[in-house]
Amino acid sequence: MKIEREFLEDHQVKIKVEVDDEVMEGAKRRAARKIAKRVKIPGFRPGKAPYQVIVRQVGEAGIVEEAVDQVIEDVYPQAIEEAEIDPYGPGTLENVASLDPPTFEIIVPLKPEVILGNYGDIRRPYELPEVTNKDVDDVIDNIRESRAIIKTIERPAEEGDIVTLQLSAEQLDGKEIQDNIVLSERTIPFIIRTDVETTEDDTGAGDDEWPYSGFTRQLVGLSTGDEKTVSHSFHEDDENETFRGIDAKFRLVVESVQSRDLPELDDNFVSENTGFPDYKSFRADIFTKLESRNLDEYNNAYDDGILEEAVGQAEFKYPPQALDREVEHVIKNLKNQLKEQNLDIDLYMKTRDIDNDGLREEAMPVAETRLKQSLFLFEFAKAENIEVDDELVKNEAKNTMDILSQSLSQREARKLSSLNVINNLELNVKSDMISRLAIERLREISSGKIDQQLETNLPPSPEEDDNGTSNEFEDSKETNPDMEIGKEDISEIED
Repeated sequence: MKIEREFLEDHQVKIKVEVDDEVMEGAKRRAARKIAKRVKIPGFRPGKAPYQVIVRQVGEAGIVEEAVDQVIEDVYPQAIEEAEIDPYGPGTLENVASLDPPTFEIIVPLKPEVILGNYGDIRRPYELPEVTNKDVDDVIDNIRESRAIIKTIERPAEEGDIVTLQLSAEQLDGKEIQDNIVLSERTIPFIIRTDVETTEDDTGAGDDEWPYSGFTRQLVGLSTGDEKTVSHSFHEDDENETFRGIDAKFRLVVESVQSRDLPELDDNFVSENTGFPDYKSFRADIFTKLESRNLDEYNNAYDDGILEEAVGQAEFKYPPQALDREVEHVIKNLKNQLKEQNLDIDLYMKTRDIDNDGLREEAMPVAETRLKQSLFLFEFAKAENIEVDDELVKNEAKNTMDILSQSLSQREARKLSSLNVINNLELNVKSDMISRLAIERLREISSGKIDQQLETNLPPSPEEDDNGTSNEFEDSKETNPDMEIGKEDISEIED
């Protein structure tokens, strides 16, 4: 067998494989026997007709076509080995270049390659925001708000009341009202807030009061049926796009005023509404949960930033099949999300006015980002000698399978016990675990935590000898393993 290689620009290789005539002839005879089992040949039992009879019955071309598939199946593994290439996936027969001698051209996608770049130089401050007493108070206030007793009242509105308005707004040009309406009349409930102090320069940035900071204070003293107009100049950088940079005049008509009686915050309220025995334990639990949420949200945002920077300075080579596969994953995830909302992909594409090609094009940027991040993290894990214990992987896979089994029918749950499903699940679990450990290590590097650990583990300065020189530095390299970090490859994970 003769092999020629031609590396292509899209990270694939074309291998031209020439085989001996005897190999092709043997494949043709096996192909003929297979055909004879499928095709009824008069006078012969299935598979028992002589070769020449089969040729006359189905034609030389039909046998050759089947034989080519047989030859490729037989010689492909050896061709890959002799060509010394590391394939990403199965090759594709592109062309039968010749039958004399039998010569085939096969396109083989190559395994992705990553050059990591200087990820060790990435530095970003890691400043986890602290949970404050106000944060805890806000959560508790929201719980009390959800259990408030609402009553319609006849008195003028006060702080904390709910005032339901018919609200509309028009744009002012100087002192004149322009023709265009910026807010058509609608009914909106407002809670009167007096905790927001505004100034002439205040844009309300960071405040959630709508349409502008301090608006609800204008409602104090109003009763059902009252009408009022208020004007406000919105800044050019106002977060509200509807009113940004304009002078607006609002017309208010009070439809109703309601009081909100909040429950007393004591141990009885806590035990009856939260399941905690007292206010102290309830508050402590909120604090703990807020700390956990803060940590997760901050780490997610921090990790996104450093991973984007690390990926941006790395170099990638991958075949089109790798990106195609990731596109399929993105579309599959979209289908699952739509299914949870009782929607389907056909309706989604119809509302977006796109076909299947448009859907794939829409998914491409997300898929490319995900592919590069995944390739980077696994190459980074190799460079940093990150490994996971196989026993932990098996336990995690078992836990995942137990959870899946609870949501499946008995018949579907039995399918999970197949060896193929278990192996694939363990591979996915291992990939996820390595990715998590890799991003945690990158976070330690970028935040400077690794530097701090190395500084902490450095040996104390050796005492100098009589000549004012130290002779212990070489010894310290042997006794302190942190002085030199080894690089060992982790076990390869099949994609």
